[in-house]
Amino acid sequence: FLTDDVIFRLGNFDAISGRKSVGGANASFFTTISAMSHTITGIWSSGDAVFCEGSVHYTRKDQSEHEVPFATRLGLRGGKIADYNVYADISGL
Repeated sequence: FLTDDVIFRLGNFDAISGRKSVGGANASFFTTISAMSHTITGIWSSGDAVFCEGSVHYTRKDQSEHEVPFATRLGLRGGKIADYNVYADISGL
């Protein structure tokens, strides 16, 4: 669902560009936690943008839990995600 030249940013980390790089970064992130789930409280769209908000629940490797609010903005091009921004404070992980 990502364009080849997608740009992805999570929180205050530097943006990552390219589908392969984004996939690798996400795979690496998932090695640092045991599980993640979302509770979505709203989804909106306007033109080529989709917005989502809710809370994200993490289970750490030591099985302790951490939950924070999040908001995501997806910029679409040709039916695929070209600009992917996740606004969440994951510093507690």
